[in-house]
Amino acid sequence: MLCECSLSTFSDKPRALAEMRRVLRPGGRVAISDVVADHERLPASLRGTIARLACVGGALPLADYRRLLAEHRLTTFAVEPLDAEAARLAERLQDRLRFGRIMDKCRTSPELCPFGFDEAIAAVRLGRRSIAEGALGYSILAGRAS
Repeated sequence: MLCECSLSTFSDKPRALAEMRRVLRPGGRVAISDVVADHERLPASLRGTIARLACVGGALPLADYRRLLAEHRLTTFAVEPLDAEAARLAERLQDRLRFGRIMDKCRTSPELCPFGFDEAIAAVRLGRRSIAEGALGYSILAGRAS
């Protein structure tokens, strides 16, 4: 079973893990790839609405994801941090936002732009800094049902 970049968006993560565990046979495997975050170290602006939209607002520290797996009888057998990949993705996103600002599609199609480019670029910049400082990242965890 694969849970790709979505557990961080679930409001009831324990229930989601309980459902994953319920459908796995003994020895069955689950892989969770998601945003990891240490909210105490994140800038305040990465805890608001834009952070929720970017899957950061509901993300947990890696240790908390491991704890949730253990609480649902899923033994973690592999963890792979992908922070460098997350940093590259954030850099590409920032570049695309800058390009979008240059093209300024918001003037002709405001429905495509629920927020300002400058605000989004600033949030991505903070995200990149938080990744570099180790407060934000992306990891894959693999667990086996016991």
